Amino acid sequence: MWDFYLDASYVRQVFEKHRRELKDLRPLFWAALRDIENAADQDDFALLKTHFPKWSTLLGAPGDFGYGTPCGDALRTLYESWNRLLKSHGDAKPEACGFDPISLGC
Repeated sequence: MWDFYLDASYVRQVFEKHRRELKDLRPLFWAALRDIENAADQDDFALLKTHFPKWSTLLGAPGDFGYGTPCGDALRTLYESWNRLLKSHGDAKPEACGFDPISLGC
């Protein structure tokens, strides 16, 4: 869980650094980033597993921010980290979720 927390914290830091460029992002986006980081900090896998699909919908896909950009790459890192966390808990079932496992972290 520690690696996921570090990745979540990194994503928030990257988006905060580029906040002026991203002024169109809604408060729910920033709340989702905060909630993911807080749940990871509290080592609350059950909370993450329950709410991450909703939070990731609020965050969007890495391509929404541009592949190869700091924000797009950071978001992709978060989703890849989420998939690793699921696998480490034996919960990775991307084929059953009906969504792209990278963008929604199923």
